Parts: sequence; structure tokens; C-alpha cells
Amino acid sequence: MRQIRSYSANFGFIALYINFIFAVRNHDDFISIFLVSLCPLFLFSISLVCADNYGISKYFYPLNFRYKFCTWDDIKYFIEVKEEYNQYNQSYSTILKNTIWFIDKKDRLIMRLKKNRTNMVKLEEVINRFEDKSEVKMYLKNPYLKRLRLRKVVPITDKSQLTDSQQKILLNLKKRKLSGENIDAIAEEMNLKNLL
Repeated sequence: MRQIRSYSANFGFIALYINFIFAVRNHDDFISIFLVSLCPLFLFSISLVCADNYGISKYFYPLNFRYKFCTWDDIKYFIEVKEEYNQYNQSYSTILKNTIWFIDKKDRLIMRLKKNRTNMVKLEEVINRFEDKSEVKMYLKNPYLKRLRLRKVVPITDKSQLTDSQQKILLNLKKRKLSGENIDAIAEEMNLKNLL
């Protein structure tokens, strides 16, 4: 089987670089700082994901340096996750990211892919061929501890696994459903549809 490749740019790293350049623009050695700092930007801002019959791996593209590799035997299943992050700048806002999480045999995150990559449809076809997909989609708020592998990733299948805030949301959704409101899309997005 041939390799399926998917490219992505790290816009956070690029924004950090632009902020750095504006911070040192009045420095005497601006040209040399600019040229030296351009090298890490070029080397680490583009990532590549390759999937083949051995497994899935992540590379820094220009160097072709592999920094993460998982065989298909290491992965128990994969799950689609909608991540919500709070952003406290000048005003409160949230950022939503659609991702695919690969879960290992110990129910911990082993690899995470954002869904806004190039060639993602073909990459998902290869992943579906080798791995089981969880039928439950997850909706997580600020999943920093799970991303750092400090907490287990367990899809919600019954009410006992809900947090207090999720139980309040579920109760509110049930009240809205009883009043005749169509809440199926909201419940599915928040991974609570199977509990209604």
C-alpha cells in the first residue's frame, strides 16, 4: 500500500514569529536576527502526517524528521473529538477545534490530528481500513490534561460518567425536549444524544 500524506501549517508558530519580529524591529542587528530566526520558522511551521500499512507518523516537513510514530497495533480505536478552548484576551471567547484522537490500549491519547489538514478524506479512509472507529463523538472543554496523557479518555456511555456541569446541561436539554423544542443537533454536538 502506498503512503497517504497530509500537510498542515502551524499558524500559532507563525504568529509567534511575527510577534517576535515586530518586537525586535528597532534592534541594531535586525537583519541578522531576522535571518537567523527565519530558519526555525521554515523548519518547524509545516508538519506532515503519513499513513501506510505499518502505522501513522508525524514529520516536520522540510527536515523529514519523524517526531511521532504509532503502529496500528498500538492503537485501540480512534474517536472524533470537538474541543472547546476558552480564550481570555480582551473579551471572553471560545475556540472550537475538530480533531481525531487515537487512543492506546491504556485508554490514553497517543496521537491527535486536526481535521483541517489537506488530503484528510483519503487519510481517514486509510485509518478506517486499519482501526475501529468509536460510534460516539466526544465534546470536551479545555482537554489539556487528556492531551498531556494525565487523564484517561473514556467516551460517555451512561449518566454516571457525567460531570456536574454535564448533568445540569443534560437536565436542561431534557426540559427543552419536553417543551417541544428540537434539541437533537445540540445534544449530538455535546455528545449527550444517547442519554436523552
